[in-house]
Amino acid sequence: MSNYKISRKDARTQSNLNLGSLATWRAISFSLLFFLVSCTQEKPKEHDHAAETKNKAAEVYSCSMHPNVRSDKPGNCPICGMPLTKIAGSEAKHEERTLHLAPVQLVTANIKTDSIRMGNLNANITLTAKTNYNRQAQDVISARVAGRIERMFVRNPGEQISAGQKLYELYSEELQSTQQEYLISLKQQKAFEAVSVDMSRAINSLERKMELWGMSKSQIHQIATSGKVSPTITVYSKQSGTVTEILKNEGEYVAEGDAVLNLAKLNEIWIEAEVFDNELAVLAKKPKIEVELEAFPGKLYPASVVFDNPHMRGVSNVNLLTLKINNNLDLKPGMLASVHLSTGENNEITVPKSAIAFGEHMNHAWIRRPDGSFERREVKLGKENKRSVQLISGVHIGEVIVTSGVYLLDSEYTLKFGTAMGHQH
Repeated sequence: MSNYKISRKDARTQSNLNLGSLATWRAISFSLLFFLVSCTQEKPKEHDHAAETKNKAAEVYSCSMHPNVRSDKPGNCPICGMPLTKIAGSEAKHEERTLHLAPVQLVTANIKTDSIRMGNLNANITLTAKTNYNRQAQDVISARVAGRIERMFVRNPGEQISAGQKLYELYSEELQSTQQEYLISLKQQKAFEAVSVDMSRAINSLERKMELWGMSKSQIHQIATSGKVSPTITVYSKQSGTVTEILKNEGEYVAEGDAVLNLAKLNEIWIEAEVFDNELAVLAKKPKIEVELEAFPGKLYPASVVFDNPHMRGVSNVNLLTLKINNNLDLKPGMLASVHLSTGENNEITVPKSAIAFGEHMNHAWIRRPDGSFERREVKLGKENKRSVQLISGVHIGEVIVTSGVYLLDSEYTLKFGTAMGHQH
């Protein structure tokens, strides 16, 4: 009986032990399962957090009115106070290469553009030239009677003269003697009127003589009515023009026929250039001729040939090419100019040199995109002349290139992005 009780007690003990072990294993299994589920749920959270961080880093906010304003978080524009708008990540990445300028900045920076097109540097030459007055429209103001210049009313070359304007005042003993003879003839006509002596021929002859010497009819009439001799005569201009040269000064004596000053009409002005032997081939093709004045860079004016005169200068044969252009800009003789000769044969991409920012290791240009932004682009250069340069790569026909204001765009780019620039195509 005792043995039986012990056996049942041992059985219950063994049973309790088995139940405890099962509960323990169940707890451990539940814990492992919870841990595994937790791990699988944490992985997407970590992935989402990384993506969120990446997207947040790619966010860029800008002002629609002031595109230069950039921020990595929402807010208001510090210039106009308008809310900043979000730029997509890919767009923001692309915009790092571009500049956006407000209309007032375009005017202030004097930004000018032109379409990229074909040209030919070999068929275009540029000549250095100077402006000159039209010698075919020159007038010489000369003394009509001998005397001494008492006063000059025109003192400087370049002065504009209008018809009827005073030029100089002349003292002439010969003219004074003729005036006295004229007054005497008028008195004699009245005295001899009773005896039928006609003095009209003598009087008319003296009047024509004084007119030839430069006196006007009103001046002669003044002498006749006043009965007084004028020791000096004021000479007036009979045509308008520009004084190109003053040959006599106050106090100098002049003989009849001496030149006192030169006038020229500047409604047309001459452009004088030299053409050397190696440039005559282009000139022989009757090229298109345009003149660019140093005082007005970038503006081209059509010109026509007056004449070209070959002559020897040392051992070289030089052609003096004389052109004329309409003077609508108040041009003066002696101004520097460039003459561009073009035959119109185009087979390569050429742009003005002003469109290129030349660097030690890299050359670049600015392209205006259809949205109005400006893209800085590396270009490879070919041959060049004084005015233009060939582009081998980096641009395409039809694109719009900046021809004026390149270095101002560079300054803005440096302020915004720094000096670093990668290769851009």
